[in-house]
Amino acid sequence: MHKIIFTIHGFEIYSYAIMMVIGFLICLLILQKRSVKYQIPVEVVMDLAFYLVIGGVLGARLIYVLQNIPYYSVNIWEIFNLRAGGLSWHGAMLGGILVLYLYTRKKKITMAQLFDLIAPVWMFGLSIGRIGCFLNGCCYGKETRLPWGVIFREDGFSTPRHPTQLYEMLLIWLSLPVLYLLEKKQKFPGELLWASIILYAMVRFIVEFFRESAPLPWALGLSAAQVASLLSVALILPYIIYRRKKLDEKN
Repeated sequence: MHKIIFTIHGFEIYSYAIMMVIGFLICLLILQKRSVKYQIPVEVVMDLAFYLVIGGVLGARLIYVLQNIPYYSVNIWEIFNLRAGGLSWHGAMLGGILVLYLYTRKKKITMAQLFDLIAPVWMFGLSIGRIGCFLNGCCYGKETRLPWGVIFREDGFSTPRHPTQLYEMLLIWLSLPVLYLLEKKQKFPGELLWASIILYAMVRFIVEFFRESAPLPWALGLSAAQVASLLSVALILPYIIYRRKKLDEKN
């Protein structure tokens, strides 16, 4: 693994942080191109991207810390060490939605407009972030004898483990064409974002079987992320079906 890419005057630059910056810049370029299609001013997109990063990172870190309270209660200052990784997708989603709500209220535009704009972008950005996780050595998988297993030596392991960070990255990339096809057939504003959340929930549910995650004792061996993914699908899918059915009845 390559947690630290280089050092400048004693200040360590982490690979995780580098990939977050690269992902943000790429997503910003994609957002600018998509803003033309959705007829949203570029300056609005630029401002939104900035606020989404702040809200997403804060939400992601908050939920991750809450999930690992035993560690952070002893290592309090590590809560602020974002360079070493440790973010929760579900927290990022909640933080991002809150930012979207507050921003649209301020700018007096509908959330649905922005939902469809950012749907494929946030998924792609997350896939880039998983490369950072791989280089950082976090979010690793269970032990494996498969030939592509990776030994995360910096984390104290001597046996190969599933590179679940790369599994997730590849599954997200496979999901993006599906999202592109759905965009061509969407029936109501905002549908694309809800569909993207379902797709990612499916990706995460699959990856969790190979990831080193603690199962919840009351959830039939499923992890917290898997339970959250199932809840996401259970809540969002009926809503999409209901909205599409209502529109079909009107037509």
